[in-house]
Amino acid sequence: MAVSLPVVIFFLANIFYCLAYLVTDMVWLRILSIIAALCTFPYFIFQQQVMYSAVFWQSAFVLINVFNLILIYINRKPVALSERELLVKNMVFRHFTSRETAALLKPVAWCSGLPGDQLVIQGETLGKIYLLYAGKIKIVQNGVTVAYRGPGSFIGEIGFMTNAAATADVLFDEESMYIEWDVAELRALLRRKHSLGRGFESLLAVNVANKLGSFHLPRAA
Repeated sequence: MAVSLPVVIFFLANIFYCLAYLVTDMVWLRILSIIAALCTFPYFIFQQQVMYSAVFWQSAFVLINVFNLILIYINRKPVALSERELLVKNMVFRHFTSRETAALLKPVAWCSGLPGDQLVIQGETLGKIYLLYAGKIKIVQNGVTVAYRGPGSFIGEIGFMTNAAATADVLFDEESMYIEWDVAELRALLRRKHSLGRGFESLLAVNVANKLGSFHLPRAA
C-alpha cells in the first residue's frame, strides 16, 4: 500500500520533535519544535475531513515558540555600555553580563563630591545606596576616622540589606565620582529580575565581609 506524502511528512514531524527533546540549547529546541509543528499541518489538513482542532493547537504551539525565539534573541543581543559604565563593570560587576550591568546602572544618578563634603550622616536611615568609582572617602565613627575607601567601594549597603541606620559618617577625602541608587527603585528591580537580585546581594555580602575585616581604630599614642 502506497504511503501518502502527508503521512511521510507527519513521520518527519515526529523525528523533529525527538530531535528537539534531545538538544540542550533553547534556540534549537524552539526552532526544531516549530519545524515539527509545521510538518504536521499537511497530515491534519489533507484528511477526508480537516482536523481543525489539531491545526489550531499546532498553530498555537508555533506562535508560542516564535514568540519565545524573539525573546531569546532580544535577551542575547549584545548591549553596548558607555565608557563610564564599562569602567564600573570592569571594576565591580566583572561577573555580571553587559546586559545585567546595563540593567543595574540604568536607574542610577552619576554624581561627584568634593573634599570635605559629607555623603552619609551617622545614625540616619539611608534611602540611597552608593558606589564610589573614582576618588577616596573616609569613614568616621563617633568623630574617629576608622577607615578609608577607594574606587569600587559600596556605601550604605549594610543599611540596604538590613534597613539599619548608618553606623558611621562618610566624607569625601578627595575629589570623587560616585553613583547612587534609590533604595526602593533598586529593590523593585531586583525583585523583578531574580537571578540579578541574587548576584547583586551576593556581591554586597562579600563587600560587607571585606569591610568588616579591614576596619581599625587608631592606636593610642
